[in-house]
Amino acid sequence: MQQVGNTDCMSSTVKHEVDELHTTCKEYLKKGKFDKKLNILLGYDPIDEINGAISKNYLKFEDLSINSHIDVVIRTATNDAPMRLSDFVPLQCSFAILYDTKDLFLDTKLDYYGKVLERASQVVLRKGK
Repeated sequence: MQQVGNTDCMSSTVKHEVDELHTTCKEYLKKGKFDKKLNILLGYDPIDEINGAISKNYLKFEDLSINSHIDVVIRTATNDAPMRLSDFVPLQCSFAILYDTKDLFLDTKLDYYGKVLERASQVVLRKGK
C-alpha cells in the first residue's frame, strides 16, 4: 500500500485509519486474497505531481508518484451525486474499475475495502485490449 498526497493536512484520526487500512491490506496479501498494490490518495493534486516531475527538466510516466496503471478506484462520500474521478490520477485510471460508497473515508468500514478488493481480484483487466 502506498499513500500519496499532502499528509500535513491529515488529522491524527485519518492517519490512524490509513494505518489500519494498511494493516488490513497486509493481512489480505498474506492470505492470498489480493495481489494488487493499494494507493490511498488523500490531499492529492495531479497538478502538483506533474509539476514535481517537470521540475526535473523532463516528464516521464516513471517519475510520477503512482507510475503504474490503476485497476480499482474506490471513491468515498459520493452521496447521491454522480461518481467522478475529480482529478484522481487521470492518466493512471484510464481503465480502472470504479467503486463508490456514500460514507466518508473515516466512516467506511475496513471490511468494505476488503470486499471490494476481493471482488476486484476476480475481474480480468484487459486495459483496453
